[in-house]
Amino acid sequence: MKHVVKRSGSSEAFDSRKVYASVYASCLAVHETTETAELVAEKVTKEVNLWLIPKTEVTVTDLRKVISRHLQEINPHAGFVYQHHRILW
Repeated sequence: MKHVVKRSGSSEAFDSRKVYASVYASCLAVHETTETAELVAEKVTKEVNLWLIPKTEVTVTDLRKVISRHLQEINPHAGFVYQHHRILW
């Protein structure tokens, strides 16, 4: 089982549904269709899962960087929203 170490130092089991949901929400925030948001979220989630294969534990910071990088490649606007969502809302 993969674990994510949070900023507080606590850890929790990795949940790919959280990756999917955050990417999906970022896509909708930049007015992508639900169909496009689903496709992008699936692709980014798949890439993150591949990145995680050799790992047992990752930091939330590293995880967010990987998600952001893959999302930026597909949709720079959604990537920007993902990177800065804490500031924007």
